[in-house]
Amino acid sequence: MDIRQIECFVAVARKGNYTKAAEELFVSRQALSKTVKHLEKEVGEPLFISVPGQSQLKLTQKGTQLMGDAVSLVNAWEAFCKAHAAFDVVGHQGRRPLAAAAVHGALLSLPKNAIAAFEQAHEDMIFSIEQSTTRGVLDMVDSGEASIGLVGSTPRYLQDFDFQMIVYTGVHVLVPVESDLAEKSVLSPSDLDGRPFVTMGVRDHLHRFVHEQCLALGVRPDVLFTSSNANLLVEQAVEHKACFFGFPFFAEKYRDTHTLVPLEFDFDPQFATYAIKRKDVRLTPIERSFWGYLGEIGQEAGRLPAQAESGGSL
Repeated sequence: MDIRQIECFVAVARKGNYTKAAEELFVSRQALSKTVKHLEKEVGEPLFISVPGQSQLKLTQKGTQLMGDAVSLVNAWEAFCKAHAAFDVVGHQGRRPLAAAAVHGALLSLPKNAIAAFEQAHEDMIFSIEQSTTRGVLDMVDSGEASIGLVGSTPRYLQDFDFQMIVYTGVHVLVPVESDLAEKSVLSPSDLDGRPFVTMGVRDHLHRFVHEQCLALGVRPDVLFTSSNANLLVEQAVEHKACFFGFPFFAEKYRDTHTLVPLEFDFDPQFATYAIKRKDVRLTPIERSFWGYLGEIGQEAGRLPAQAESGGSL
């Protein structure tokens, strides 16, 4: 339980409505709802009830009890911020929160200092970006915990979201320098048959895509190890002289043990770094700015054109 949860609870109680409270707090309705649900879980009881025929939420008995203490706590917190923070309480409340989530490799694929540049251009913003697995990022965006996510994927796996291509990466394999595959300029799926591999598992979209393509062709790489821990994955690849998926922007790091070789298919899967958001969810102004900024990065990076995007409201 933290002060932010209490602030969210008080705002919903005062407004009697998640949408109005979200507008006041500059957060998405989904993120606000999830924060309150987490608080209810910690408290152990529901705090709000919906009354049939009424648009206003009502406090439960537990909610009413909590409200008395919560208002005092929020007022004390605001007084504390006003007395000791570098900005006054109005500035504190007015700073615009932006919650994002990203797969580690997706952040590495962006131009250097791209995120820092956006932060510097929006000093009135409270920016948080959580790194997670592909599945974790999708879940965070779907639940509203993050308004925008960055993932390495292909459009076929993103149909439940609005998405836009940011950086085209393609598919590459880091092969041991001792392997005969290291001499090839391009790999095909058939080259992977029986080859030792370590991967992040089927929840990772790159592994999932290549696995599906190999199965369709009767190709079976020898997967020795799966883990969502990238460092552990590389350790296993080095120890067992196994292949693993990689990208040009970090291949140099492993040049002593592995060589990067493109993996091509009989069609372009448009594997890339994508920005995603929930379908038909209106973004706050700062979220729209970030979404647009990422789109500009895509244009400057020379991404593939419009077929790698889906629509949706902002």
